[in-house]
Amino acid sequence: MHRVKNIFHYSILFIFLLGAYFLFHPLFFTLREFGIILVPLLSIILLLFFLREKNYKFVVGYMIVIGIVLFFEVQYLYDRYKVLNANPQILQHLSRHIIVGYNDVAELENLIDKSHIGGIFVSKNNIKDKSYDEVKEILHKLQKQTKYHLFIATDHEGGIVSKLSPMLSKLPALSTLNLEDNVALSNYATIHAQELSALGINVNFAPVVDLKYHNPDKKLYLHTQIEKRAISSDPLVVSRVATLYTKILQEYQVQSTLKHFPGIAKVINDTHHFSATLDTPIETLQKSDWIPFRTTLEDTNAFLMLSHVLLTSVDTIYPVSTSKKVIQSIIREEWKHQGILVTDDMSMGAIVNSDRGICGSSIDSLSAGVDILLISYDFEKYYTVMSCLIDAYKNNILDKEMLQISDSRIHLEIH
Repeated sequence: MHRVKNIFHYSILFIFLLGAYFLFHPLFFTLREFGIILVPLLSIILLLFFLREKNYKFVVGYMIVIGIVLFFEVQYLYDRYKVLNANPQILQHLSRHIIVGYNDVAELENLIDKSHIGGIFVSKNNIKDKSYDEVKEILHKLQKQTKYHLFIATDHEGGIVSKLSPMLSKLPALSTLNLEDNVALSNYATIHAQELSALGINVNFAPVVDLKYHNPDKKLYLHTQIEKRAISSDPLVVSRVATLYTKILQEYQVQSTLKHFPGIAKVINDTHHFSATLDTPIETLQKSDWIPFRTTLEDTNAFLMLSHVLLTSVDTIYPVSTSKKVIQSIIREEWKHQGILVTDDMSMGAIVNSDRGICGSSIDSLSAGVDILLISYDFEKYYTVMSCLIDAYKNNILDKEMLQISDSRIHLEIH
């Protein structure tokens, strides 16, 4: 009986240790607000219980739990303090390269007022329990508050990824339309363009131009679900639809974003949670997956979103979103594309769990020639990233020449 009791106590302690460690991981972001209070509070109660029992190994265990939570919370507060009190010139130079999600509008206003961010990402949580007019007023106020043009972005593809529905029209996925009917496609794009523009959105992370490809091996492909979001398996059809969609959005001053380069339809793992590789040879990609990306970029000035997969035929170390080999050799030099490159969310597991982590990966990304880092889900990681970028900038680790070139691209985009 005593042994069973010990196993039970050890199991609870182990759960608390895991909880304390992963509480600050983006995967558990929605639990963090309560967990930061609950985990230490319960740990103190259990610590006192075992202190009374004179079972000091468990006392030490729960002291470690409390210490882990305090360590990460102090680290977050330190990063936040450092960012909010950093050199304004350095901050403004770096901030234009970050689009961040938000939860607290007041904190967002403070960051915008000090020119600490280049854009915001609007999700379902930001429109929950708010009227259309309330959301519109908030976004227009934020845009008016800036001393520069603020990127106001969202994910509004249609179908299963429609972050602003039902506030905005809930349209089906593009793939469900008659893809030969240009009138229907134009009407679809016009609805998106008019509604997004009227609300105050000026960047839409759509369309998906990954090819439609069903792979039964995708057992853990829980969030990406490209086969439900992709337009077609025919690259020429995808190119035509994406170009039409992009041009109509741009008529209403809404920038579209082609995603997810280099094409992730055949990728097995979901980068929301895991690292992933794309082993397809470049020669094959050039004749299939890359046609929609390259064709649409040549015909429009759409943004290009870089995924976090490893394109192993080019770079076996750095994901596409941080790879200088991919970005400079292929996109900038071979394709001659000088438009805006934006990363997929940097708080995804493929980045956070990587050897370089979100800190090193953000430095790598901007140094490789990416223009905008997206931190949409776990917005608190903004302070982690900015703190790292500030140090990298001061210590000449960040490629300042590449950053200057990127500044010019962003300047051209917003003027």
